[in-house]
Amino acid sequence: MNPSSFTVVVAISDSERNHLETLVHSRSGEVRLHQRAQMILLAAQGHSNQYIARKTAHSRATVRLWRERFVSRRQ
Repeated sequence: MNPSSFTVVVAISDSERNHLETLVHSRSGEVRLHQRAQMILLAAQGHSNQYIARKTAHSRATVRLWRERFVSRRQ
């Protein structure tokens, strides 16, 4: 099986969730940070890349990229 076909599981702490929610609800922040935070929050809720892509109007590849980056930068 292709390694890129595996979905990276995103688990976040309460403090991370609070920070991401602040970014999502901020009216003065950068749009790209808002979008990335929204992707990670949806991933942490267990949604598929396809669902997140539809919900955020991004490609599945973009969702996969940010899911993987978020997890890899935490390690």
